[in-house]
Amino acid sequence: DDPEIPPFHYGTHYSNAAFVLNWLFRLEPFTTFYLQLNDGKIFENVNSNRLFHSIEETWEHCLTDTHDVKELIPELFYLTEMFLFNENNCCEEKNLGIREDGNKIGNVILPKWANGKAEEFVKIHRKALESDLAQVRQVIYGHGDVVTCLARSETTLFADSYIASGSADCTVVLWHFSQNTGTIAGEFNSVGELPVPRAILTGHEAVITAITVSAEHGLVISGAK
Repeated sequence: DDPEIPPFHYGTHYSNAAFVLNWLFRLEPFTTFYLQLNDGKIFENVNSNRLFHSIEETWEHCLTDTHDVKELIPELFYLTEMFLFNENNCCEEKNLGIREDGNKIGNVILPKWANGKAEEFVKIHRKALESDLAQVRQVIYGHGDVVTCLARSETTLFADSYIASGSADCTVVLWHFSQNTGTIAGEFNSVGELPVPRAILTGHEAVITAITVSAEHGLVISGAK
């Protein structure tokens, strides 16, 4: 509503000292850096609900809260100690606090598929990063709101494929993934082009929650809440 400032989605940058240290505060020297950033306050005086507590909860917040924008740091893909409370005795006399739901802050709550093991989470998380599907991360800019789901088609005759992205803005965007360049293709599928959607599909009146795409049948099927 400001006459001089154009509309924007996010009022903060996705990567800064506070966000990075929020991932790593369980591990020294990042515990000390985190406290310095908070004017030396001990953890009892820091809002415990804001501390990194759960993978699932963090993911949900990033999907639904435009004020919660985070970048995945490299340590999430190799450093198991960052998920474990007091792994190097950094917090021996410091209480991380109690959340509003009554749960005490301790080890990070991992997804069920990690079986409660930080090593298993890092192993699977890294495997996902190194997969071909991880290369579609550049498509997220194409929507007016957060991306809620992605699907990749089978490969075509030239080993290319199609990516469909659904969003909270109720639209589905179809992209052409070029195996030759390893990127989302532009209008002419040439190196150096800016990515261009092949189609923008509308019709839903709620957040897109499921999506699938078939190159063979020329179909995109999506579902919404």
